[in-house]
Amino acid sequence: HRDLHSFPTRRSSDLGRVVSLNAGERLFSIGEPGDRMYLIVSGTVRLPESGVDLGPGSFVGEIAIFSPDARRTQTVSAISQCRFIELSPDEMPTLHRRFPEFSAHLLRLVTSRLLQNTGRLEARAKSSESARSPAA
Repeated sequence: HRDLHSFPTRRSSDLGRVVSLNAGERLFSIGEPGDRMYLIVSGTVRLPESGVDLGPGSFVGEIAIFSPDARRTQTVSAISQCRFIELSPDEMPTLHRRFPEFSAHLLRLVTSRLLQNTGRLEARAKSSESARSPAA
């Protein structure tokens, strides 16, 4: 069973436009509009809101494509030299044809990340509540 967050990057350079970032540069910021997702081909990125680092084979930006308000839910910054394949919603049918497992992988990934984000928000809310409650 392949890592849920990792998708094969073999022959990926012909899937979409290649985007490169230097360490310290931002791919996008939380709250920005988003109409593209990205496959990390090389390098490592950090999502500071969740404290997660992702590397080759990982997607970022996928939630904005499917959310009604099309807004970024995390900031993505390069912590090393990175290369990405930029993917638009129009390229999804091609990806599905070339990689039949793509759609199921993407659905599991989006669901997993939404559940993780919900869990983090619930933990923060619980932590805030206990900090505000007077000691018994």
